[in-house]
Amino acid sequence: MKSIGLIGNLQPSALNFAMQLGILGALLSGSLIAGQQSVPNADFVVSRSVINMYKDATSDSEVTSQVLYGTGVLSLEKRGSWIKIRTADGYTGWVESSDAKAQGSTLYAPEGKSVRVTAISANAYREPDVTEHAPMMRLPWESTLEVASDSSKDNPRWLRVRLVDGQSAWIQRGDVGQKSMPLSIEETLQLARKFLGITYTWAASAASDLIVPALPRCLSGNAESRCREMRIFRLGGPV
Repeated sequence: MKSIGLIGNLQPSALNFAMQLGILGALLSGSLIAGQQSVPNADFVVSRSVINMYKDATSDSEVTSQVLYGTGVLSLEKRGSWIKIRTADGYTGWVESSDAKAQGSTLYAPEGKSVRVTAISANAYREPDVTEHAPMMRLPWESTLEVASDSSKDNPRWLRVRLVDGQSAWIQRGDVGQKSMPLSIEETLQLARKFLGITYTWAASAASDLIVPALPRCLSGNAESRCREMRIFRLGGPV
């Protein structure tokens, strides 16, 4: 049987890995959207690049999950400067109140006015120029941004967005796209290869610490048990 596409270009030694990754991608792709959506009627939105969710209201406790910039979450309980939240993929945990912004009647990045970061990471600038000033912030893959109401469609390179704190920023159009859709096996392979070589980090403290690189690593042994242990949150719900 003749192989086609990306898999057809792989050496035999890599084919087994590709097949495992493709199968896992097919299983995960169905939950991709749910894992990245905001909670319906969210009352808080994440205002930092990526934040940890803790089992208890202290950073010394176990990290239960992570949540990305622009994601709407539901508050369950407040304790001092900590808020217990729930994400769309069903995880609960405590976050510092300074890492999330309360939403009023107008939700951040509503349907039809949002884009997601499709590059491994993307910089937001105060003007449509990469050299004039340092980036305002660096956003990881799958972060959500609201398209500014006055954003011009005539600029082929830059898109104006509104940040969670209300500031305006510019982001390169090639780094963002519309809402996530389930991936094909070939698209999953292409996506995973973007993250090969990036250090796997749990309990992220910056945009570069996103835990997606766990995807290829979990295939090196028993995929189900290893992926459950590593919890590939940012590709969907629990596996």
